[in-house]
Amino acid sequence: MALRKPETASQPAFEPDDIPEFEGAATMPEVEPVAATMLEVEPVAANEATVEPSAVVAAPKRVVAAPAAPKRTLAMSALEWAIDRDAVENLSLAATRIKGEQGQFFIGEKTLGSKIKMDLVSWNRRLAIGTGEQVNNDETKAAFRVSYDGATISGEPDTTVKAYIDALKAEGYSKARAVPYGDLWGFVVWAERGGDIAQDEQELVCLQASQVSLGQWELFLATQSIFAARGAGNGDTTTFEATAEVKSKGTSKYTSFKFRPAK
Repeated sequence: MALRKPETASQPAFEPDDIPEFEGAATMPEVEPVAATMLEVEPVAANEATVEPSAVVAAPKRVVAAPAAPKRTLAMSALEWAIDRDAVENLSLAATRIKGEQGQFFIGEKTLGSKIKMDLVSWNRRLAIGTGEQVNNDETKAAFRVSYDGATISGEPDTTVKAYIDALKAEGYSKARAVPYGDLWGFVVWAERGGDIAQDEQELVCLQASQVSLGQWELFLATQSIFAARGAGNGDTTTFEATAEVKSKGTSKYTSFKFRPAK
């Protein structure tokens, strides 16, 4: 299989290998009252013992369960694939991307600082497929591919992810693999360097979340969903704060993101 240079953004560096009710309350059925029937009782002779009833049967009680509290859905969770896959593939060719390097957020060569606030429009998962080499040269860039459906190569619908990885390995890239990444689409409304950004200066950007950062994003969504279900926090907000942090694995260093509600 020939490898062609895709018309996509440059390959992100891979991280180290081993980074790793009820719906409505139920109600008991109502019990129809049973009509009482008078029984004729023969008189008891004086020399006959009177038999007392051995047990008293209580009338059945009607149990009414309290209505369940209405569920709250976290607004940001509902925005997964709010921009559909075809549009994401098209936007990925032209959209401005924010990357994390050296504990900072960067747009190209411009740093935004270590913290930004972003108004989320959509987010999605994707697979980044590459050689697995810890270098970023012309060869690794040409071999880089993306999959948005987890099964086929973007722009090459007849090529499966597995077949492409096998082809890379056959060409000598023994570490070739697919790594989960995330794309967070939205508008940066504040940056540590520069402060508030006026609406007429904002643009739709893509914050690239690497494997570790994607895990942090999903943890953030899960935590906020729990709070929203309990009626705490602001589940309707779509604005979050991201912090870039330098991490290390052995001699390797990389930047990952953590997320929290915007204040």
